[in-house]
Parts: sequence; structure tokens; C-alpha cells
Amino acid sequence: MLFAYIEILKYNKWFSNLFLIFFSIIMILFVGLRDGCTVGTDSPAYCFNYIAGFWSTEFGYEFLNTFFSKVLHADYTIFLLFINSLSLILIARFIKLNSYFYLFPLLIYFSDFFLYYNFSGIRQAIALSFTCVSLYYAINLNYKKFFFLIICASLFHITAIVFALAIFIPRNSLKLKDYVKFIMLSVLAFLGIGFLIENVEYLNKKFIFYSEIQEVESNIYVAYTVGLLKRFIVIFLVLIFRKSFFNDDRFVYFFNLYLLGFIIYVSTYLISADFGVRFGSYYLVLDTILVGNMLYLSKKLHQKIFITAVYSIVVIYKIYTYTGLESYQYKFIF
Repeated sequence: MLFAYIEILKYNKWFSNLFLIFFSIIMILFVGLRDGCTVGTDSPAYCFNYIAGFWSTEFGYEFLNTFFSKVLHADYTIFLLFINSLSLILIARFIKLNSYFYLFPLLIYFSDFFLYYNFSGIRQAIALSFTCVSLYYAINLNYKKFFFLIICASLFHITAIVFALAIFIPRNSLKLKDYVKFIMLSVLAFLGIGFLIENVEYLNKKFIFYSEIQEVESNIYVAYTVGLLKRFIVIFLVLIFRKSFFNDDRFVYFFNLYLLGFIIYVSTYLISADFGVRFGSYYLVLDTILVGNMLYLSKKLHQKIFITAVYSIVVIYKIYTYTGLESYQYKFIF
């Protein structure tokens, strides 16, 4: 956070590049050198699967899991370091391609997606990284590379297919009636996804698991409300700085994508919290670059201070919530 503030107050490209690399390495070591069998909610399952291979996953993850465990006979820590290096290199690339500032977006990623996915949902951490990089090719209408990366992502977590919708999202600012149409079309798209889930056996099994078996949250309505407020903050900030923000079609495209993620979250979380978060994350991760670019567009110091203050509270709150979870009590492999 300290270095992010320094970057914002006194931008220097060399400084930004150096510390983006530095903190990415720190994050790789932080997640890779933990006790991978205990730290993180899903970690025991992934760890035992690496050792015993007792459950099947998507082809990409299963191939790497088998290659490292059965062919290389590598320690699980080596596998975690490799997986997270791949993920965070792609995330750093995503930030560098799409944001003027680098460190505050990385801080936002760290406080939420990194702790949720790189520590626990390992497969989706890789899938999310691929979809993030694919955004660059969506912007430039390079459909071949975009869909290639979506396919790569889906080889690690099938939910990544939902990001294929990004290619159809409007790329310029819309009038109110157009946003209403956009929301209605999004609802129709999710009805289509619901049809696929109901009729494709693999997707149906996954949905039943996440919506019935895995859902154990007792205070789901409180979590839902907090989640809504957190995600609405980005929309609120964009609306405040809309005059400068909506002058750039690229930034507008990011906002429209984020809005779709917000719709996914709002409409699916109460069906299954895990379902809503996992599908929405492919779009909601854009809060990293939305905030980074809002800071760039804010030419006055008091505007920068306002944005950093608001989102710093969100960052601290997210990190604080993880400190209260028993499964996140950190242990080094040493």
C-alpha cells in the first residue's frame, strides 16, 4: 500500500515496472512457500489429490498435476510455485497492458482474488489469469487469440467459458435505455447458460455441488449485502468521475464488462454463493484496472486522495476478513 501511494503521487515508469516485478515475486513466494496442505479452504483437497490423485479435474490442471507428481516426482511446493508463477505472471501482464498505474491494481488483486483463488481455488486462479490476458485481444478484436486463451482457461476451470461473452459487450458509453437493454440481454444470456447447465451432465453435476453440497454459509444475506456494497463502490466512483472516464472507449468497455459481472453476482449469489462469486469474478476482477485508470484520470490531488482512501478501506477490510478464518492462519513449509 505504501509503495502504491508513492507510485500514485510521483509516477515514474521505471519505479512502476521494478516494483510490479518485485511484489509479484513476493506474492509468488508468499503463496508458494506456505503449507499447501493446510493453508487455504480448498488446500487439503488439492494437496491430497496431488499425492493420491483421487479425483478428476479439467484436462489442463490434471495434466500438470500428473506431470509434476508422477513424472517429475516433484514436491508439492515446487508444483505450487510453478502454478502461482504462471498465474501471477499473467496477472502482472494484464495490469501492465490495461492500467496506467500498476501497484494499486496489484494491491486490489492481492486483497481479494489472490487470497481467494491462489490460496484456495487453485484451478480458477489459473483460469482467471488467462481470461484477464485475453481482455487485451478482445479490445483489439483479435478473435483467434481471444478464444484461444478462453479455451486455455477452460482447460483449468470450465466456468471460464462465461468470459466468452466479453466479445459481445458494448464498447462505448450507452444511454440509460441502452443499459436497460444490455441488462435484459444479460438476463437472457444467463437463461441460456441455465439451459446448458441443466442439459450438460458435467455442468449439471458441478452446479449441484456448488449450490447444494458446498454451500454452508449461515449468514449468506449479510455476506450478500456486504458484497453488493463492495462491488457498488467501483460503479459509484466511475459515476462520480464519468466526465473524464467516459471519454475513452477502452475504459468504458472495462466498465461495461464490470457491470456484467455485477449483474452475475446480483442474480446468482443467493442461489449459490460460490456459484455467484466464481462466475462473476471473471468480470469483477476488472475493478483492479478500473480503479487504476480512475487514479490516472484524476488530475487533482484531492481526487486521487479520495479514490485511494475509499478503496484502501475496502482493501484493508478484505484482508482483515481473511485473518479471522482458521484455514488462513499462515504456516510456512519450514
